[in-house]
Amino acid sequence: MRNLLLAAVATLLLCSCSAAQREATSCGYNACPKPVPGRYNVHLVPHTHDDVGWLRTVDQYYYYEVQFIIDTVIEELLDNPERKFTYVEMAYFFRWWREQSADKQAKVKQLVKNGQLQFALGGWCMDDEATTHYVDIIDQHTQGLRFLNDTFGDCGRPRVAWQVDPFGHSKEHTAMLAQMGFDGLYYGRIDYQDQALRRKTRRMEMVWQASQDIGSPRADLFSGKLYDGYCQPGGFGFEYGDEPVQDDPQLYDYNVEQKVKQFVDMVNSRRQVYSSDHLMLTMGCDFQYQNARKNFKIYDKLIKAVNARTAAHNITVYYSTPSCYTKSVHDQNLMWTVKSDDFFPYAHQAHAFWTGYFTSRAALKRYVRTASNQFQAIKQTSCLAGLQRAGPQLEAKLDLLRQAMGVVQHHDGVSGTEKQVVAYDYALRVSTGINQAYSLLQSAWANLTGDSAAYSGMSSCSLANISYCPFTDSNNNFYLHFYNPVSHPVWHLARIPVKGRYYVVSNQQGQAVTSQTIPVNNGTLRVPERAGAKSSYELVFNVSTIPAMGFVVYRVAAAAPGSPGVSTFTPIQSVFMDSKPADGELDWRDGGSESLNERESLDYRPVFAPLKRDDVIEFSQLKEAKKSNPIGDSKMSYMAYYYGYPGNNSAPEFTASGAYLFRPTKQTPERFSLEEIASVTGPVVNETHVVWSNWTYQVLRKFANNGDSLQYSENELTVGPIPYDANTGREVIVRYNTQLNSSATFYTDANGRQVLRRVRDYRPTWPLQQTENVSGNYYPINSQIFLNQSDGSSFMVLTDRSEGGGSINDGQIEIMLHRITVRDDALGVGEALQEKGSDGRGLVVKVTHWLAADQSLPSSSRRRRELANRRYREPLIGYLTAEPKVKSWSGLRRPLPENVQVVTLDDWRGPNTKLLRLEHLYQIGEHPALSQPVTVALGQLFATFNILSATELTLAANQNLNSAQRLQWRTPAGGGTTVGDAAREAEERLQLEQDITVTLRPMQIRTFVVQVQYL
Repeated sequence: MRNLLLAAVATLLLCSCSAAQREATSCGYNACPKPVPGRYNVHLVPHTHDDVGWLRTVDQYYYYEVQFIIDTVIEELLDNPERKFTYVEMAYFFRWWREQSADKQAKVKQLVKNGQLQFALGGWCMDDEATTHYVDIIDQHTQGLRFLNDTFGDCGRPRVAWQVDPFGHSKEHTAMLAQMGFDGLYYGRIDYQDQALRRKTRRMEMVWQASQDIGSPRADLFSGKLYDGYCQPGGFGFEYGDEPVQDDPQLYDYNVEQKVKQFVDMVNSRRQVYSSDHLMLTMGCDFQYQNARKNFKIYDKLIKAVNARTAAHNITVYYSTPSCYTKSVHDQNLMWTVKSDDFFPYAHQAHAFWTGYFTSRAALKRYVRTASNQFQAIKQTSCLAGLQRAGPQLEAKLDLLRQAMGVVQHHDGVSGTEKQVVAYDYALRVSTGINQAYSLLQSAWANLTGDSAAYSGMSSCSLANISYCPFTDSNNNFYLHFYNPVSHPVWHLARIPVKGRYYVVSNQQGQAVTSQTIPVNNGTLRVPERAGAKSSYELVFNVSTIPAMGFVVYRVAAAAPGSPGVSTFTPIQSVFMDSKPADGELDWRDGGSESLNERESLDYRPVFAPLKRDDVIEFSQLKEAKKSNPIGDSKMSYMAYYYGYPGNNSAPEFTASGAYLFRPTKQTPERFSLEEIASVTGPVVNETHVVWSNWTYQVLRKFANNGDSLQYSENELTVGPIPYDANTGREVIVRYNTQLNSSATFYTDANGRQVLRRVRDYRPTWPLQQTENVSGNYYPINSQIFLNQSDGSSFMVLTDRSEGGGSINDGQIEIMLHRITVRDDALGVGEALQEKGSDGRGLVVKVTHWLAADQSLPSSSRRRRELANRRYREPLIGYLTAEPKVKSWSGLRRPLPENVQVVTLDDWRGPNTKLLRLEHLYQIGEHPALSQPVTVALGQLFATFNILSATELTLAANQNLNSAQRLQWRTPAGGGTTVGDAAREAEERLQLEQDITVTLRPMQIRTFVVQVQYL
């Protein structure tokens, strides 16, 4: 009976998928044109590339251009059943679809069913691959593919991914696309040296083995580099004004023979770099087909003319799609070379490395990262509280944020390569979405605790990072609600803006905890967005053991000095120096000090040794390790900057630094003249403050041992407004020097998941001719960068946003923090990167890095993985005036194993159906215990509901995993599902069906639609 019930539930949940699969016999690959044996088959692929924001906002693009593209394309497809078209960006198509009549929607559904209108990729946008986080990548694809599945069934499912415009390609991103069920991936940009070699050796298409942890064939994806970008071949851009086919013999300008010859010559040239008997010609470009009739009418004539002369050139051309091309190439059963690294960094010519955008618009990158965490937390709590049971109107409050987060992942969004007005629009969309969705948090906590009185007035402080919180400006006594989105208990170091010096902080048991107040530092005080802030201090304390996916409530109350449990006030004490910094040693006067912000005395106890200009700042955490760890002698951190090259872009050697490109004038950064050093000594944190200039300020923090096993130090860096004149742009960095023998090797993460080995001035698959020693060695850092030594010693930096960096010298990590440029780099955006703050001057950016050292690789891996998980999923802090009834609560009945994390908990097609994703946090071989497979029982995992059944889906949740079929590709090493793999998968399916238990293997993300019963 139970098995029958589970089967019935699964059938109900996936009815739309199964119905779509019955339809699919007339669409998908079955709707593709049949290749002509013995001829060279040319797939003419009409498409448009519609940026979801870039030079215009997403709304402007839709109303000025995109709606007319889709309108006219649909009419032309209806006019001729032989025509085909491929569309990509669901943010636009979703909007267009809602505006159509029922009659027009029915006609479009028929076009999809017969394969004339096909979709590629199908995400909300074509996302960036360097600066996006894996959770956001999954979400935005899920959103778009769900719309297609709900609207068109399986006939609307894209068979291939289409990443034709991003500026480099990620291994982890590709592994996720493979796990979403795609059969192929096409891209338009790879390094010019790589492309030259691939053209020469006919390796423009390959099988990308994108995860050695997931393994083949699950993470393998057939991948192809388009010949020369994604636009039409030269001479055939008819919207650009190229000569059309003029087929009336009575015309003086009759040119059929010339156009056929031009076409055949172009095809014969391109076919030399590909291996199969098929060639894909992308016939479209940015925002093309606003006059689809013009394009299709000329293409009809071109196809007819070429095919009429097949006997002379043995070429057949027909309308096609990327999916149909992929199937045709697959069916030739060729042997393909493999790739197992990535495509970063990307350069399109000498001196032109697209590594500036790894950091461009650093404030927007941070905002997107924090918004992502809030988005996930709101989804979690809404599900735990069962808000959708009250009606879909509450879930609708999340839609605006869901769509905003989908849009901003665009490759000219979070990448920072859009015009300034568009960047403002992205930020406004995210802000509006957060504000609308925040009421869901209030409702969720009111529901879960039965305490609407306390939570109806809960507030947030979005500017707490610059010590500005209107709530604490108005309240001296309040409660703090810390929600932990991590699936394990965590410690948190709270830093709350306050007006006064003395407070008592009480934990959930009502016991006073050690706390410390510190004046807001000068680096933060000069941030113009603080205008109107009343907070002059920061209240710092440890929040111990916040439950897994749960909360604790702390109380903060103003108190008189000397009160029991009152906070320790610790002023910022300046350290006098005999003279301004020079190349020699800086002398410190023992005990000579005064407060930077508070003119009162405090005995100064030196934390750091005397500095030389080339030694600068020593981390006390590393200093303490000197006796047993060679990192102990590797002690310096300093800030510096490069001058961006102000070229005119007339030749590669004159390439300018811009929003996309990073090109320093010199390969050695400019050093600041150190201005002042100060310190804070207290029971919670010791700080060293370094004033490098009037626009760069650094705070190094060493926390007291609070019982957390994952100790780290923090480096806060405030940059801006960056000085600017007509000929000088600056790109500001921080360097961490160690004595580790890193042998030109360092490691960076891909989208917050896989770690990739990097070697300076080296590419694994082609011989690099380096033209830029600094920017040519920069890589995207989404969450972590680290150095290892052969004896197991390591040093790591955990970032709070996506940044660019590398290891320019052995034993050193360099990360770019903020940048402005004086030139555009002539790559399309049409303006220099010059962000302004609210005062009209340059934008001030505040960055924090977590730093740690380890003496063994397993210990280092555990620290990195867990801290990176915490760094992304930081506790959400709610501010309340009323005392909550419940002071501690967990959404899990038991914490998940240390190597498992809930990625997604979201409502899905009804109040009792949820989308659940779990991930294994470790790669193979990182840790002897934590890199092992782990089993989790789902049935009674969550505190507020039981899971009755679970059906596994592909990663983007648009196919039942059991029935998903992917094309398999031949490689020299073989591949395909082995007998052992098949047996293991069958066992895991049985485990899921009978016991609602799942096993996760290293780096695996498993996706389920679950039927729940609330308690």
